[in-house]
Amino acid sequence: MPAVAVEAPATPPLDAASLDANGEVTIAVDGVFDGASAWKLRGKLDSAKTKAKRIVLDFSCVREFADFGVSVLAYGLAERASNMPKVSLRGLRTHQMRLLKYLGVEADLL
Repeated sequence: MPAVAVEAPATPPLDAASLDANGEVTIAVDGVFDGASAWKLRGKLDSAKTKAKRIVLDFSCVREFADFGVSVLAYGLAERASNMPKVSLRGLRTHQMRLLKYLGVEADLL
Protein backbone atom coordinates (compact mmCIF):
# COMPACT_ATOMS: atom_id res chain seq x y z
CA MET A 1 0.00 0.00 0.00
CA PRO A 2 1.50 3.38 -0.99
CA ALA A 3 2.18 5.94 1.71
CA VAL A 4 -0.19 8.88 1.84
CA ALA A 5 1.24 12.29 2.64
CA VAL A 6 -0.75 14.23 5.20
CA GLU A 7 -0.31 17.97 5.31
CA ALA A 8 -0.52 19.83 8.57
CA PRO A 9 -3.32 22.39 8.71
CA ALA A 10 -2.21 25.88 7.82
CA THR A 11 -1.66 28.03 10.88
CA PRO A 12 -2.60 31.66 10.47
CA PRO A 13 0.39 33.97 10.82
CA LEU A 14 0.81 35.97 13.98
CA ASP A 15 0.48 39.70 13.54
CA ALA A 16 3.61 41.78 13.84
CA ALA A 17 4.43 43.10 17.28
CA SER A 18 3.96 46.82 17.75
CA LEU A 19 6.01 48.97 20.13
CA ASP A 20 4.37 52.10 21.51
CA ALA A 21 5.96 55.23 22.98
CA ASN A 22 5.81 53.81 26.54
CA GLY A 23 7.89 50.78 25.62
CA GLU A 24 4.90 48.44 25.54
CA VAL A 25 4.84 45.74 22.89
CA THR A 26 1.48 44.32 21.84
CA ILE A 27 1.50 40.98 20.08
CA ALA A 28 -1.88 40.22 18.50
CA VAL A 29 -2.80 36.59 17.86
CA ASP A 30 -5.68 35.55 15.62
CA GLY A 31 -7.22 32.49 14.00
CA VAL A 32 -6.53 29.15 15.65
CA PHE A 33 -4.13 29.11 18.61
CA ASP A 34 -2.58 25.65 18.42
CA GLY A 35 0.81 24.19 19.24
CA ALA A 36 2.50 25.64 16.15
CA SER A 37 1.09 29.11 16.89
CA ALA A 38 2.27 28.85 20.49
CA TRP A 39 5.83 28.01 19.40
CA LYS A 40 5.82 31.00 17.03
CA LEU A 41 4.54 33.19 19.84
CA ARG A 42 7.33 31.99 22.13
CA GLY A 43 9.81 33.11 19.47
CA LYS A 44 8.14 36.52 19.30
CA LEU A 45 8.35 36.79 23.09
CA ASP A 46 12.09 36.17 22.93
CA SER A 47 12.59 38.96 20.41
CA ALA A 48 10.20 41.39 22.15
CA LYS A 49 11.74 41.06 25.60
CA THR A 50 14.91 42.85 24.54
CA LYS A 51 13.12 46.03 23.52
CA ALA A 52 10.01 46.14 25.71
CA LYS A 53 9.23 47.27 29.23
CA ARG A 54 5.90 45.46 29.09
CA ILE A 55 4.46 42.85 26.71
CA VAL A 56 0.75 42.46 26.01
CA LEU A 57 -0.41 39.24 24.38
CA ASP A 58 -3.77 39.96 22.77
CA PHE A 59 -5.86 36.84 22.11
CA SER A 60 -9.14 38.68 21.52
CA CYS A 61 -9.26 37.71 17.81
CA VAL A 62 -8.53 34.01 18.35
CA ARG A 63 -11.52 31.99 17.21
CA GLU A 64 -10.34 28.62 18.55
CA PHE A 65 -7.91 27.59 21.28
CA ALA A 66 -6.22 24.20 21.41
CA ASP A 67 -5.34 23.14 24.95
CA PHE A 68 -1.93 21.99 23.73
CA GLY A 69 -1.20 25.52 22.47
CA VAL A 70 -2.10 26.96 25.86
CA SER A 71 0.19 24.44 27.59
CA VAL A 72 3.10 25.35 25.27
CA LEU A 73 2.48 29.02 26.08
CA ALA A 74 2.31 28.29 29.84
CA TYR A 75 5.62 26.45 29.74
CA GLY A 76 7.23 29.27 27.78
CA LEU A 77 5.97 31.93 30.19
CA ALA A 78 7.08 29.93 33.23
CA GLU A 79 10.60 29.31 31.97
CA ARG A 80 11.10 32.94 30.93
CA ALA A 81 9.49 34.60 33.97
CA SER A 82 12.75 35.64 35.61
CA ASN A 83 14.27 37.44 32.63
CA MET A 84 11.23 38.91 30.92
CA PRO A 85 9.36 42.19 31.34
CA LYS A 86 5.84 42.11 32.75
CA VAL A 87 3.49 40.15 30.47
CA SER A 88 -0.25 40.84 30.30
CA LEU A 89 -2.73 38.49 28.67
CA ARG A 90 -5.78 39.98 26.99
CA GLY A 91 -8.76 38.21 25.44
CA LEU A 92 -8.41 34.79 27.03
CA ARG A 93 -11.56 32.87 27.84
CA THR A 94 -12.34 31.33 31.23
CA HIS A 95 -11.21 27.86 30.18
CA GLN A 96 -7.79 29.10 29.03
CA MET A 97 -7.30 31.14 32.22
CA ARG A 98 -8.16 28.07 34.30
CA LEU A 99 -5.84 25.88 32.24
CA LEU A 100 -2.95 28.31 32.74
CA LYS A 101 -3.61 28.25 36.47
CA TYR A 102 -3.60 24.42 36.50
CA LEU A 103 -0.27 24.55 34.69
CA GLY A 104 1.23 26.84 37.35
CA VAL A 105 0.93 30.19 35.59
CA GLU A 106 -1.16 32.80 37.37
CA ALA A 107 -2.22 34.89 34.40
CA ASP A 108 -3.29 37.74 36.68
CA LEU A 109 0.16 37.91 38.26
CA LEU A 110 2.31 37.93 35.14
